[in-house]
Amino acid sequence: MPYFQGASGRVHYRPWLARRPQAAIIFLHGFGEHSGLYERLAAELGGAAIDLWAVDEIGHGLSDGDRGIVGSIDALEQNARLLTSIARQTRPEIPVVLAGHSLGGVTAAVAVTHNPEPWIGVILSGTPISPPPWAREALEVGGEGLALEPADLSADPWYLDALANDPLAFTETDGSPLDSLPTAWEELGRRFGSVTIPVLFVHRRLLTPTTEKEPPMTTTDVALTPPQAESSIGQSARGGALARTVGGIEVLAQSVAAAAPSVAIASVPGSIFLVAGQGTLLSIVIAAVVVILVAYTIRLQARRTVSSGSLATFTGNGFGPGASFASAWGLLIGYALFAVGALLGAWLYASSLLAKLGISSSSEVAGAILVLAAISAALTSAYRGIRLSARVGLALELTSLTFIGIVLVASLVTYGFRLDTAQFTAKGASSTDVVLGAVLAVGAFAGFESAASLGLEARHAHRTIARVLIRIVFALAVLYLFASYTEILGFAKLTGSSAPLHVVADYAGVSWASYVVDLGVAVSMVAFAAAVLNAAARSLYTLGREGALRARLASVHPRFGSPHVGIVVLGVLAAAISLVFVFTGTGALTAFIYTGTTASFGFFTAYILVSLATPVWLWKRNELTAVPVITGVAAAAAMLYVVYKNVVPAPPSPLNLLPWIYLGLLLLGLAFYAALRLRSPERAREIGSVQVAAEAELHDSDRGPLHVGASA
Repeated sequence: MPYFQGASGRVHYRPWLARRPQAAIIFLHGFGEHSGLYERLAAELGGAAIDLWAVDEIGHGLSDGDRGIVGSIDALEQNARLLTSIARQTRPEIPVVLAGHSLGGVTAAVAVTHNPEPWIGVILSGTPISPPPWAREALEVGGEGLALEPADLSADPWYLDALANDPLAFTETDGSPLDSLPTAWEELGRRFGSVTIPVLFVHRRLLTPTTEKEPPMTTTDVALTPPQAESSIGQSARGGALARTVGGIEVLAQSVAAAAPSVAIASVPGSIFLVAGQGTLLSIVIAAVVVILVAYTIRLQARRTVSSGSLATFTGNGFGPGASFASAWGLLIGYALFAVGALLGAWLYASSLLAKLGISSSSEVAGAILVLAAISAALTSAYRGIRLSARVGLALELTSLTFIGIVLVASLVTYGFRLDTAQFTAKGASSTDVVLGAVLAVGAFAGFESAASLGLEARHAHRTIARVLIRIVFALAVLYLFASYTEILGFAKLTGSSAPLHVVADYAGVSWASYVVDLGVAVSMVAFAAAVLNAAARSLYTLGREGALRARLASVHPRFGSPHVGIVVLGVLAAAISLVFVFTGTGALTAFIYTGTTASFGFFTAYILVSLATPVWLWKRNELTAVPVITGVAAAAAMLYVVYKNVVPAPPSPLNLLPWIYLGLLLLGLAFYAALRLRSPERAREIGSVQVAAEAELHDSDRGPLHVGASA
């Protein structure tokens, strides 16, 4: 961690460096805060090509000094000037602006009053240039200590959570920083009016609360989320900032819901069995190894940098903006068609349940109603924010898996507690059959990577996402192996038109369980739809932030913190495509297979590109070893083989058309990128630039700084 020797001991600071920056901001935080609380501000500034250098004030964060005791304003000013010198030595060609919030704002104001050099301007957020009434009263009463009420400081839930749980943040101290302020206020009263450089005051947004109960945003909120109407300094021209409010459980839940294991268990083992027979378990093991290689490769980047752009950003790190856009477009195709498939699946299983209950739902109108009900529920969940959506999705998925577990356990009991050696020896299965089964099995893991789309929202994102990516794949592999083993025990009467779990339920003598299985899978489809809408909307958000798509797609809901415009656009698109299938008479199961197969090519594209791009990126950073090369090339080669076996030999019509439909959609996206590059090359170069580097590596001189935000 970087330190310098300051006015009264070691001073800790954090630099967030943009690619090809146009300016730098030296930021001084307020009482009880530390520089790490301003990571969201750093991401926003990075998107505007602005470096941020933030200091831990004396007695705050990781700097030396008694907790909350700052000494004199002059000492804080000296530290600000020392940090400015470091910033200017690092990038001497760009102008530097001084900024401060609250106590830091007073320091900044005093500093430019003394001497505005070397800053070209000053930003004062929530800065008491003269003593506010409460401070005047506290100084008159005297006494030791200072205690602030968090609710009086901000209405932002992320900031309030940080004050409550961040060990480096505090709102109470035995000493008082007020002792150093009267002299500063007296000096500002006499001399601040003579400051000659531009001054921007940021003090409470002029916005009406969205509800009567919602308080207006305070000056701390403005500092954490850069101003919109008040200033263009420190604000990206495109979109808003996603809040870092997501915990590890939500990251895991997003990955689980997008992978939709209950949906996979309901269909994939039966599909593999019809191809590989008793070699099904071996097919799943091979598929798991391939996906683990991909997950490991992704993890190598996720430990170092994160983004809402997920694999597309990682691909761009190695291969540049063109490959980044291709990966993003592939993911968008995959997620969008997965959303369609989820709506069709909800229609399929809900219809099956209603038929068992004697309610006819075979008409087109009934199908449309079920699809619209599913998309309404999915949109509501995703729109109201990732924390709610992910937790609801996880709960629904676990409920569905519980229902399925009833059937699987019953199958084990019926068979008896002995090993089915034929499955473990792949009896009668040829190597070709096993490999073809593995090709089908790989698709069951798709969606696990969606955890990476929460890179700008997850707390401790680099550690959390890297862990989830590996653990979720291992967990899915174990779950699929257990489910497949127990399902195959009851597959004696399985045919190509059978519902696998219904066949197993009949074998195990628990036919009644098919009711709850249909219900569970139907609601899991809704959670699946919400999860892929979440992931896809963040891809749109990233492309909007980077300027490749309309800035409106980078909008963040002021209350729920979701990229709501992208969610709605994708939801409406998925519903429209689903309704086309309904009203053209395409069966729900047939349409589900069409969309799922086509979507898989989108994920395979992203997996191949990121597997090859990651070793290249590590080579650029002088970090390449043999292991990333081996895993990356092996993962890409395996995925290319999966794609090849989906095309050769050509499947029967119309399945043989699906790869070409995907290729046409991919080429359409690449044509858009080519036009963007010709029309606006500076915007094209921004693709893949919105990301936040691991804090420990931001200023590693041996590797070079990792960049944050836009590349001009």
